[in-house]
Amino acid sequence: MKFNILGSCVSRVSMLNGNRDMHGVYGEGMELGYFLDKENIVCAMLPSPFSTEEVASVRKEELWNKKAIHALKQCMDKSTVQLLMESDADFLVIDLYDFQNDFVIRGQEIFSSCAAEFMNTKVFRDTAQEYRLANFFNLPSALWRPYIDAFFAQIMEKYDADHIILNRFRSGTYYFGKNGLVNLLPDNLKNWYQCSDKYNVQLRELEEYIIQLIDPYVIDLSRYFFCDENFWGAPHGAHAEREFYRESYRHIIEISEGKSEKRCIDVPDFIAGEISEEYSREIRQHPLDIDSTLKLLHELKAQDDVLWMNLFYRLSLCYPNDARIEQMIQEI
Repeated sequence: MKFNILGSCVSRVSMLNGNRDMHGVYGEGMELGYFLDKENIVCAMLPSPFSTEEVASVRKEELWNKKAIHALKQCMDKSTVQLLMESDADFLVIDLYDFQNDFVIRGQEIFSSCAAEFMNTKVFRDTAQEYRLANFFNLPSALWRPYIDAFFAQIMEKYDADHIILNRFRSGTYYFGKNGLVNLLPDNLKNWYQCSDKYNVQLRELEEYIIQLIDPYVIDLSRYFFCDENFWGAPHGAHAEREFYRESYRHIIEISEGKSEKRCIDVPDFIAGEISEEYSREIRQHPLDIDSTLKLLHELKAQDDVLWMNLFYRLSLCYPNDARIEQMIQEI
């Protein structure tokens, strides 16, 4: 079974069953076709602002992350759709992380910024005065949604709705810190080339639009999980608890094998009562401060934010005999 990924680490690490340092797809008989990241699907549908010579001049030696060379050139030469259409993959896994990033305007054309890597190139240094930044979520959707329609009209000539999996994404507001606290993600980790929770509402509306448009399989688990410094080593708005990726992987494989009983998977294991021993062990290894976490739990619950359930499960596992937890269990 071969998968293409159009998205980010949200889906790449999901396809690796949470093993973020591996490559490809986890599991025997599973294969990765293309991992096409740093590209949003509106930019992919529009002409390139770069000449063939400019694209060819970009060298991996210029980049801080040498592995980003293919993603950068894909964004510059607008080869994303062509690669997907010519691929022999069975499934397309999509997440819309890159829609929260700013895109770059050059003249009358636009392209995905590919994080900060483009700014390391000679092409950028020679033409730096020609670029402006913008974000689709700050523009009227009537200007860009027709390109969403056009993208999926073309893609569905290759992949039908039963072979497209939308892995929904919620950018993190909080992260589990190594200090045992639930911390706010600082603004300096929400730069123009990164995801940002200020666009979460618009992103969810766009995902709903796409679901209505093409009726793909949907994995809607990201909103139940926190970002996790313990797993990733550093906080980031898209770096979730390892359990998110494990559960997403399991559901993606079940979908690909025709074993999924639901079109939309939107209940995590800790709510369904099917929690793994591995996740329980990870929670116990990193207990949260109960007083500050309870305060946040009640705030989230008052806001109807499903994240409160994650905190409740963690506290009930680590502090089962605390009177406040016992009372909440009785109330629920």
